[in-house]
Amino acid sequence: MPDAPWSMMPHDVLAFWGLDCQTKQVPVAEGTASAWLVVVPDGRRYVLKHKPAEADVALEGWLLGQLADRGLPVAPPIPTTAGALCAPEAGIRYALYRYLPGAALHAHYAPGAEHRARAFGRAIAQLHRGLLDITPVAGLPIMSLPLQLLGGVRSAVYAHASRSTAVDPTVLDATFGVLENELLPQYARLPQQLIHRDCHPGNMLFERNEVSGFIDFEIATWGIRIFDLAYCSTAMLSAAEEDSQRREDWVALLEALVAGYRDTQPLQPAELAHIWHVQLSIQLLFVSYFAGHEQLDLADANYRTLQWLLTRRDAIQRTLERIR
Repeated sequence: MPDAPWSMMPHDVLAFWGLDCQTKQVPVAEGTASAWLVVVPDGRRYVLKHKPAEADVALEGWLLGQLADRGLPVAPPIPTTAGALCAPEAGIRYALYRYLPGAALHAHYAPGAEHRARAFGRAIAQLHRGLLDITPVAGLPIMSLPLQLLGGVRSAVYAHASRSTAVDPTVLDATFGVLENELLPQYARLPQQLIHRDCHPGNMLFERNEVSGFIDFEIATWGIRIFDLAYCSTAMLSAAEEDSQRREDWVALLEALVAGYRDTQPLQPAELAHIWHVQLSIQLLFVSYFAGHEQLDLADANYRTLQWLLTRRDAIQRTLERIR
């Protein structure tokens, strides 16, 4: 379902939570049409989000409730006055959340970048510790990179290569060869648990350089825990925007990120040895995703990041070996 355009947002949807119709509503971020900051006259703040399915809200609400019970800074969806976790209005579902303090950090290459990367690592480890002993429930997705990579992802990226002059099929051959020979046989040895699955820096809030909140658990899943670390690292790499100096600086950010995680939560040698492989896998997932949504420029950009990661294997793995 497409996002609800801001101009079409029904202002009376907040009545489902008994909130004043004079409440101020503004998009959470410029250009977004799926989340709004809600400020009621007495100063209380909430976030209203468009939700694609009621079942997703129920699963997310269960997980956020579990994390809140464990003292993690998260905001479970607030029930409506009728006790529902979301409200339908004009064919669109909405959920309301308590506003969490802090802000997302985006200046990944500004002064203090390594300190911030280390803080991201500590935050992910803190989240994983909270998620570790939560027993999965029916309906929780289970991520299997081997099945994804050898199935629809492989088909999609080769299909994209057939119509994009930017993609070299021999690079894809080399990538899949490395993953099939080195990652997939060891995949079952990698620790698995509940993970965020969308753990990019924008989904972690910070205040005074420390984590103050975790948001956007809509696609939380059961999977290998280094996926979240690798995902955060590739998000910072993408922020380099193909700037050659920033990309070289990123290797130090990767080291700080993983070291920050290890400061809070131990990593097994097999995990450190396969972070690079998971980074490659994530880039293939993005190429497949954007190609499937006809966003061909973004598919090509993620392919170029994949290509760069392939050429930096030795530097990346030497960096990670220093953390052991």
